[in-house]
Amino acid sequence: EVSFTELFQDRKQVEALFREAVEDRWNSPPKLHCTMDQFHLGRVRIPEAVGAKQLDAQIQNEKNQEEKSIQQAELERQNTQVKVNRIDLDTTKELRTARAEASLVHASANAEAEFLRAQAEINGTESLLRRAGIVSQEHRMAFAYVRALREREEVDIDVSYLAADTVVRTTPA
Repeated sequence: EVSFTELFQDRKQVEALFREAVEDRWNSPPKLHCTMDQFHLGRVRIPEAVGAKQLDAQIQNEKNQEEKSIQQAELERQNTQVKVNRIDLDTTKELRTARAEASLVHASANAEAEFLRAQAEINGTESLLRRAGIVSQEHRMAFAYVRALREREEVDIDVSYLAADTVVRTTPA
């Protein structure tokens, strides 16, 4: 006995089975005086109800496959979105970390530069005072006061040095 599904899915085996059955019948008494050279299964009439059921089953299988493909595509889209979000978060984290480190390096460099500038100013002022011969505390304070006035933007000041021959005297000395 051959099922409907076997007839379509394994046709060669079904043809071999039918050929064997026909040969057995020919070889059984009363024996026919012929030999079977070729055997081919031609048309098979399929009842309309069976054909409709098979067609409906095939259509349902196709619909199931379509739904499975749609669900798989949606799952892939969601997985891709998760990966994209993870990459975006990692990128944002790395960017913020890099900016924070750059800011720290910048602030450290500015602090070190300010420290070096202040040290150079102290050393330069000390060297200037020593070379100019300004040793008393009163003269040092006066120098610091004049320098502070010169550094202010809203004050316009010029410092000149007076000598005995550049001063006009109104009373005899």
